[in-house]
Amino acid sequence: DVFCLEFLRSLFELRRHEPKLTLILVEEAQNFSPQLQMQGQVRNIKIVTSLVTGGRKYGLQLLFTTQRISMVDANVLANCNVQIFMRSSDFRDWKKIGNFIPDTLGISYDGHPGIRHFKDGEAVVLTPWTPSAHVRLREPTIELRRYVT
Repeated sequence: DVFCLEFLRSLFELRRHEPKLTLILVEEAQNFSPQLQMQGQVRNIKIVTSLVTGGRKYGLQLLFTTQRISMVDANVLANCNVQIFMRSSDFRDWKKIGNFIPDTLGISYDGHPGIRHFKDGEAVVLTPWTPSAHVRLREPTIELRRYVT
């Protein structure tokens, strides 16, 4: 974690002086920006929050992934322009996801359509550029073949 956060901080400083479009993928976002901060993590949160709130003007784009949205810092989530929510079986995560999904979609935790029962590839997509979110089922794009030698 220390190496990654130092790398992100250095990249932010570099892009402040030399703006260039850069995409940073952060997997397991809850490890870099936890909702409940333990002693020693305040500096980490400040680095990630600076990237999220100030990085766009320098060309830094961040893509956060997590399976535990309830464990991610609220400031980081509030600065995400596009959110994609897939199946979630943890009610704590649903409570946080439910804050983002408009009531007009009629998506609940356990009802129909219930995010807990989404199929593989089914998701809610939220963007500031669309009037509402959409639930879609992804069609397979790759045919799996077995090769026997």
